[in-house]
Amino acid sequence: MAKIKDIAQRAGVSLSAVSIAMNGKRGLSITTRERILKIAHELDYHSSRQEKYPGVIRFLKIALHGNTVNENHSIFINGYIDGMIEQAGKLKLSLEVAHYQGISVEQIVEKQSSLQPVQGVIILGTEFEQADFSALKNIKAPFVIIDNINDFLPYDFVNINNRGAVFKILHHFQRSGLTQIGLITSFAHTPNFQQREAAFRELVGQVGLAFDNRDTLSVNSTLEDAYQAMKHYLAAGRPLAQGYFCVNDIIACGCLKALKEYGLRIPEDISLIGFDDLPISAVIEPPLTTIQVFNKKLGAAAVDLLYQRISLGKSSSHTNILICGALIKRASVQIKSHGLPHQESLSGYSHPR
Repeated sequence: MAKIKDIAQRAGVSLSAVSIAMNGKRGLSITTRERILKIAHELDYHSSRQEKYPGVIRFLKIALHGNTVNENHSIFINGYIDGMIEQAGKLKLSLEVAHYQGISVEQIVEKQSSLQPVQGVIILGTEFEQADFSALKNIKAPFVIIDNINDFLPYDFVNINNRGAVFKILHHFQRSGLTQIGLITSFAHTPNFQQREAAFRELVGQVGLAFDNRDTLSVNSTLEDAYQAMKHYLAAGRPLAQGYFCVNDIIACGCLKALKEYGLRIPEDISLIGFDDLPISAVIEPPLTTIQVFNKKLGAAAVDLLYQRISLGKSSSHTNILICGALIKRASVQIKSHGLPHQESLSGYSHPR
């Protein structure tokens, strides 16, 4: 059986760092903590904490295609893990982290049967589509799915309240005096993107904003792809809306880069709002207005819900938990006087509506 020194040696950290990570204490960066937990899982290590707290739960960090679950979002997902670790410790549970990338859900579920049994499982469902859920019925332990939601499946879900967040975004555009808003969405297979786009289309008129479907751009979910797609969009000479909602910060930052290179001023000519409040959104120029997702709260809520399932056993009813985000107002949205026409941009572009 692996020992604590084996984990420390492979991770390149001290014995005390491994102890801190395994006991869910503060004092490590998110990245270091996750690396230690991953190595401990690979080595099938079980700490004295796990002997003291026999309840062990496992987090499956799953990247089916990697368009969203990738390095750009690692700090975001690590926030989930931090919330899980803290709440698990309060409930006398230990947390394992298992990483899977580029394999099917069926293969992941099959691998669980060869691992040491745990009391419950939390599944990162960021990249899950409808067909991916069917294999989960073969998981023996209680489980909760985080970062996704589906009203028609008999599973427990914890997710951001996408619809409420999009309403806050649209309301901010409206209060800022903008009238014509566009949408920059993604064709990446990510249900949260689809939910945000659906909420935008449903609510934009209700908030009193005008939306023309021609003011829609669909891109991949990487910064470079968003940047290139916006460059092509601008090169085609298409008219622009006054402002755009982007379904996440990475897409917003890629588009912002292309808009600035084209000579458009942010926010004087074009306003942008993103989603997720990733660190890049605060340091890009200008800083990006966005939605802060309380990912530690989501992680803690997933542990709480799983603990209920472990304690109460199977139930015919299932729970969907939505946690609201907060609008972080920065400098990427122009505050205009209501009723004044939007000015022409320096590049020669004008807003025709």
